[in-house]
Amino acid sequence: ESFRFLYHEIERPLVPVLVDLELEGYPVDIGYQESLAKQYQQRLQEVEKTIYTLAGRQFNLNSAKQVAEALANSLGHPVESTRQEVLERLRGKHKIVEALLKYRETAKRLSTYLNLQAHPRTGRVHPEYHQARVVTGRLASSIHTIPNEDEIRRVYVAEPGYVLVTADYKAQEVRLVAACAGE
Repeated sequence: ESFRFLYHEIERPLVPVLVDLELEGYPVDIGYQESLAKQYQQRLQEVEKTIYTLAGRQFNLNSAKQVAEALANSLGHPVESTRQEVLERLRGKHKIVEALLKYRETAKRLSTYLNLQAHPRTGRVHPEYHQARVVTGRLASSIHTIPNEDEIRRVYVAEPGYVLVTADYKAQEVRLVAACAGE
């Protein structure tokens, strides 16, 4: 019975709201976004060169097997994995580890936040929202996870007469947003 309530009273009524959000999209400063994307692409190329220099050879940075081999050669012993948490534990053991972490972070920011495809007619980004993709019940959309504290946030702009509001999923911020919305 509680699942019926959840579906009928919360999830289903949210669908038209999400459709409206997707159709409306978000305005972006395309000139700034393109400039910042070029800067990140240059950073990525610089980090690649550093990694190749530290490894003593070029290899596919997107191949876990090849990254593991390069790490093993640099560290002098095999690594259990090339997952983020493993690399974090290896931080400080060799400069290549730090460079790989920087490469991944830069590549993620570039692909997730800066390689935006603004609609040619609207000049806006139209993200997709997914209600059932995340186990925690949160909406899944890259637009929700924009870093709040850095240069990437400035890609997203408010319409004249409006302001951008950011909120985390902490209970007090959810309550604040609900209060602002008159809920």
